[in-house]
Amino acid sequence: MRLTRQYGDVFFIHGGLRLGVPVGSFDIFLRGGAGWMWSRPNILVRIEKFDGQARLGWMGGAGFTWHTPRRHVWIGLEGSVLGAVDFPGMLIMAGAVIGVTL
Repeated sequence: MRLTRQYGDVFFIHGGLRLGVPVGSFDIFLRGGAGWMWSRPNILVRIEKFDGQARLGWMGGAGFTWHTPRRHVWIGLEGSVLGAVDFPGMLIMAGAVIGVTL
């Protein structure tokens, strides 16, 4: 995953778990994991500890998906928070998801 902000870039590689509960044609889920995060500052902005060093990071989120009447197709919304040890702050993300299972 790569996030671009005005302060620089964040790269995060992780493994995790997703727990979901089906409610009719919806699934409500929680997810979380841990991995390594690298942050790279913008060339014009310098922030302490936003230095390109690898750090132990974590990610958590929640959301829901709706299984459409069309078999194997689903859409949904999710929100996530990304943080790391000795990192100045957290990143909050939200997005829409579209999925197809084979």
